[in-house]
Amino acid sequence: MIVLAQARHSQPSGPIKTQARHSQPSGPIKSLSNKNEEDYNVYKPYLIFFGIIDGIYKNFFKNVAGTDEQWPSNLADYIRHNDEALMKASERLLGIYTDELLPCTSFAEFCDVAELLDVIITPDTFIADVLKGM
Repeated sequence: MIVLAQARHSQPSGPIKTQARHSQPSGPIKSLSNKNEEDYNVYKPYLIFFGIIDGIYKNFFKNVAGTDEQWPSNLADYIRHNDEALMKASERLLGIYTDELLPCTSFAEFCDVAELLDVIITPDTFIADVLKGM
């Protein structure tokens, strides 16, 4: 579910990992036997993890630029020289986590909070649609 927003574009099997682990926790599987959408609380921990990682990139590293080869070095320099800005970003991220991500009670609400509505146009049916497509 971590890559849920990019499910149809980048990794077709990625968004069903949560579903697979929930319905068959015993080990690796070749196909998903349960293609019914589960309760939001099944997906919530993975979505919050996604939200935190997305928040780190949006709040901490939005000013770090460079090519793919330069980015790790540029990131290290940015971290080395911007400790105060990173501490303020940490406070913002904590606020997003406690005030916005944790209170979400539905996938549609999560998509709104995580600013995914431009990517996931129909959040009310998105998970079911992805599972049906598997």
